[in-house]
Amino acid sequence: GSLQKTVDATDKSDSVTVAMEGTAAGQKLSMQGVLDLRDPVKAEMKTTGPDGSPVTVRMIGAVVYVEIPEADRASIGGKRWIKLDVAAAGAPMGMDFSKQFEDVDPTKQVKTLLATEGVTVVGEETVNGARTVHYTVTAPVANYLGQVDAEMRAQVEQELTKQGVKEVTLDLWVDEQYRPRRVHMVMGTMSDMTMDYTDY
Repeated sequence: GSLQKTVDATDKSDSVTVAMEGTAAGQKLSMQGVLDLRDPVKAEMKTTGPDGSPVTVRMIGAVVYVEIPEADRASIGGKRWIKLDVAAAGAPMGMDFSKQFEDVDPTKQVKTLLATEGVTVVGEETVNGARTVHYTVTAPVANYLGQVDAEMRAQVEQELTKQGVKEVTLDLWVDEQYRPRRVHMVMGTMSDMTMDYTDY
């Protein structure tokens, strides 16, 4: 019941600030930004490229755009934004942006918990000053894939199969207004990410 209320409360929220930290494909990853939770989910995230320069990434639905650094714009006809093919989105920078954006939507994480038997309550914990209840579950990959956008599902499934990921361990911290405050997700040796949500 609490998890269903969490889906409803998150669905009613227009936007949330998110900070994402962890490792993906053996690389450290750190992104901060804002999610627009209305349909389709939109996001603007700031991260750091492999050379240490700041990178701004926007997502609208399943389409990802990356801002071109000012110094490089002349070489592509003065364009400020480049649209990435979702299937190849990670290629230019060694990052799979589509996968990271999939995982950043808090509603999808709660729905994965709802679709899985054996969710347990760890207890009450304080996250970034908010009182929360901590839930945990280990879900079969199929339950996780069921929440992934249809356009991206085949690509994400292929990547998980290639990396030998059979299950996903998901921890969720929910505040007194039934809003996710933190999600910690581990997918085998492929990724280990923590998302903190503030300013709903």
